[in-house]
Amino acid sequence: LSYLAYFWSSTEYSSTRARSIDLYYSNAYISFDYYYEEYGFSVRCVKD
Repeated sequence: LSYLAYFWSSTEYSSTRARSIDLYYSNAYISFDYYYEEYGFSVRCVKD
């Protein structure tokens, strides 16, 4: 079981990278980073 979950945001960084939201379970910490889109992180759809 992992202590970290990654989710894509709608923000693109480049043609191959996008912003992610990184949620840490152990210490209730949230960070933002940029990863290659081929990493296949989770997506959470939210109706605006």
